[in-house]
Amino acid sequence: MKRKIFVIAIAVLLLLTFATVNSAAEGLTALGSGFTDVPFSNGYRGFCIDAAKAEASNGDSFTMTDTSVAKNNNDNTDISQKLKILFVHCFTDLFVSDGNGGYVLDSLKKDSSIPYAIYDLTDNRYNWGEGKTLVNKVNAYTGPAIPDDGHQITLENGDVITFHFAVAEPQKEGQQSFFLYKIEVSKELPHEHDHSDEWSSDEDEHWHECECGDKIDVDEHKGNTPDCVTPSTCDECGKELSKVDPENHTGKTEIRDAKPATEYEDGYTGDTYCADCGELLEEGKVIPATHEHDHSDEWSSDEDEHWHECECGDKIDVDEHKGNTPDCVTPSTCDECGKELADVDPENHTGKTEIRDAKPATEYEDGYTGDTYCAD
Repeated sequence: MKRKIFVIAIAVLLLLTFATVNSAAEGLTALGSGFTDVPFSNGYRGFCIDAAKAEASNGDSFTMTDTSVAKNNNDNTDISQKLKILFVHCFTDLFVSDGNGGYVLDSLKKDSSIPYAIYDLTDNRYNWGEGKTLVNKVNAYTGPAIPDDGHQITLENGDVITFHFAVAEPQKEGQQSFFLYKIEVSKELPHEHDHSDEWSSDEDEHWHECECGDKIDVDEHKGNTPDCVTPSTCDECGKELSKVDPENHTGKTEIRDAKPATEYEDGYTGDTYCADCGELLEEGKVIPATHEHDHSDEWSSDEDEHWHECECGDKIDVDEHKGNTPDCVTPSTCDECGKELADVDPENHTGKTEIRDAKPATEYEDGYTGDTYCAD
């Protein structure tokens, strides 16, 4: 008995699972041909979202799924919201009265501007005319996200439009997918606004909003001027309007690294910093030492230069040594300071000469011209 109950339970579970799977992916059939506003067997109508693939033919089989499978065919980004916004936000641009209390697509737009707008979103194609105008209006939409089922708008005449959206995926290879829509029309029910206590806002204004979208207390943002540590925020709703301005220092300043001058050491006025953010605002200036120079009349020198020097080390009249060329008896000295620059050069004989040990020759004895000596 227990075995029979277990088998029955398993069978019921399998049937429920089968039913659930099939309800999630409903089969449907195209009831017309083409690629614009094609009717389907479940009451939806659809527009092609694969420009390069084959159109639908009457009787073709499809599988209905949610709109999340709608992608841009070039970069694979999700465009499901933009397709839904096209029908919701542009409703009064696309639909006209059918004369019986319902609404149908404008017969001209459903074959031109609407598919142009859809192909702009799905395939980056046909980006012109009213199709481009519709895309611009879609891109300007800032309202709430639109679900696949149940989103409503209220027209000026009081009609409430309820939207249903899906995607029809083909069972035939190489065939187009379709973005499906279905609308229901009812009269507006009385609505009592319940505006939130929390502020809603955009870049320019803030307001209190009802879930229906109605706004009250709409006003422009007004806030402080941002400075180097404080951003600008709206005084009323608290929204941050702009980041801190690192160039706007409005607070106190502080002086760092200041020191007085002494007799022999320069001082410094100190650098000016912003006391709020710590940024350097202005560099200080050197304060000259108070010492008055008294340079010696005697020359000081090193191997290359000479100068007159103050006891503090300051130098004036700095110049390179310039002197004579040393010879065999005279060293080189600086013409100006007298410093010896080089010893005598025993090889440099520049003066007179003298002859020593010269003698004339005789009949029987050699003579000698004599040796030449430096006279210096």
